[in-house]
Amino acid sequence: VGNCVEIGIPMLITVIVLCL
Repeated sequence: VGNCVEIGIPMLITVIVLCL
């Protein structure tokens, strides 16, 4: 629940999807 993991690629979309 709320796995906000930064992959190194600064993409808001990726961060949002991971936060879901």
